[in-house]
Amino acid sequence: MKTTPTLHLAEYQAFSQADIARRLGDRKDKAPKIWKALESFARQEGNHQFLRFSGNSLKTQNHVGLIQVKGFCIEILPKICGRDLNDHVGCKKQMAQFDRLKFQEQVREFIKPETNLAPQEPPCPLCHAKQVLYNCLTTLKNAPFKQSQFSHLSNAHLPLLDVFVQMFLEECAQLIKQGLKRDYLAISKNRPFLKGKLEFASHLRVNMIHKERFYTTSDEYSLDNPPNRLIKAALEFFKTLSLSPKSQEKLNAVRFVFDEVRASKGKDMNTDFGKHATRFKEYENLLAWCDLFLRKKSLTPYSGSDLAYALLFPMEKLFESFVGYWLQKSLGEYRVYLQECKKFLMQDEWCRGVSLLRPDIVLKNKEEVLILDTKWKIEDASTADLYQMWAYASKYAFLESKGRQRRMGVWLVYPWQDRIKSATYTFNANQDIALQIKYFPLDKG
Repeated sequence: MKTTPTLHLAEYQAFSQADIARRLGDRKDKAPKIWKALESFARQEGNHQFLRFSGNSLKTQNHVGLIQVKGFCIEILPKICGRDLNDHVGCKKQMAQFDRLKFQEQVREFIKPETNLAPQEPPCPLCHAKQVLYNCLTTLKNAPFKQSQFSHLSNAHLPLLDVFVQMFLEECAQLIKQGLKRDYLAISKNRPFLKGKLEFASHLRVNMIHKERFYTTSDEYSLDNPPNRLIKAALEFFKTLSLSPKSQEKLNAVRFVFDEVRASKGKDMNTDFGKHATRFKEYENLLAWCDLFLRKKSLTPYSGSDLAYALLFPMEKLFESFVGYWLQKSLGEYRVYLQECKKFLMQDEWCRGVSLLRPDIVLKNKEEVLILDTKWKIEDASTADLYQMWAYASKYAFLESKGRQRRMGVWLVYPWQDRIKSATYTFNANQDIALQIKYFPLDKG
């Protein structure tokens, strides 16, 4: 299957025009134009958080996803899987299905003290990098990603953009089978007969000569409602992207069904997003996709370009979401709180809280309180990380000592790495508090 030439990179990996030329093969003469488009993207205000200049190269940052220019695509994948990803392009192996029950067992093992998990080494780093990305994306709140769709489409070894677009189109196809929603809309137009309310001002202006016509407003049962207009806008946008022939074929089939619907444009688009009637509940996931594509809601805003399209996600947010989601799903014996905002580090002279503490995850039961902070890092814990955990440990220990005594623990949670094992240290803050450095699994073992 013919696809757009793609350069696979890890976070914080530099690349040059020569790397693009190598991926283009016989079409390497197009490399200068592609490189110029990427330089233009990197120079736009705010886009330095995605691409930075590094000498004569460009360097990715801590966002994963894709940047597409005409005729070329860059996929940025989690750094945990290595940097030699292009050596594995063309891998024909089937990606392993994500086993939720088996992964929950791993999470329950992770929570045990002094546990060192040993997931199996993946045979293909590129497949594993994409699997880790898919696993994290499906845990995002208010996001349209579904694990079942990823499992199906990832086995086709499609580019990331095609995977996202085909997920959208599959949702569209299911909605079409159920039946698109129509709505009564006030339609104003010049008619050859009297129907509805006569608009006198418009009628006199338009029909001064044509006495046989009537400019009226009437309610019509139409497909041309705000949710359908947003879907049509997304479908029209896809026509501007470089997609595989199979994706283009599916796109054309779906666009045909929306032929009588106008596409949302400009300021009207934000208005249409605000007109989700309760009876359009079946559209909820599709509208989340529209939000992602049309308003470029990739968790972090960026400046767009007519030369490049980007869909990028900050990896530290994905990892935090992934860890919190699976702890909530797997631990029945703990109450799991995400982003708890109840305690302050200090008080001012009027006893008002100063410096709100916001630990990523807090686990509580009758015997213990565990404070977890996720860090998407490969290197060891930094001094700043340790000071942050000291602040959590000292404040929570002080507050717990006033009430029911429970064991306190603070954990720095990093992504699982083959070369490092968990470690335990001790803080002394009114009581001895264990600081554990733990490594969370990214896939089933």
